[in-house]
Amino acid sequence: MVLGDMLDLIGQKGRKKKRVETVQELAIGMSIVATAGAALGIMYAPKSGKETREYIKRKVVNTVKTIKKAVRNMTETVKKSTDNAAQKVCDVVDDTDDKFEVINKNVQHGAHELSKDIHKTAESISKGLDKS
Repeated sequence: MVLGDMLDLIGQKGRKKKRVETVQELAIGMSIVATAGAALGIMYAPKSGKETREYIKRKVVNTVKTIKKAVRNMTETVKKSTDNAAQKVCDVVDDTDDKFEVINKNVQHGAHELSKDIHKTAESISKGLDKS
């Protein structure tokens, strides 16, 4: 069970890395699209230079806001995933500690019982030898 939990955590690290890569790719992609849109807007704009500049400015500002919002949302998702993974690691460690304590008590009890059995057997053998 503990090994399975550890493997799950390793898988979560891989998924976290993939999410970070996805956020980076999303930010790059949005930047490329915004740049291409601005370029096309300039090339095909039937407006005056001043109007075109204002239009481009609004588009750039809106695109930057959109990118910031997407990065903020993805950062929050990654943070929640990290917090969740950290909690799972703590749970696995606690569970392992509890299991270790139970096993240790069982081993100690078994050793004590074995010692008692050995003494009883030794006494029986000793009594048997004394009768002979």
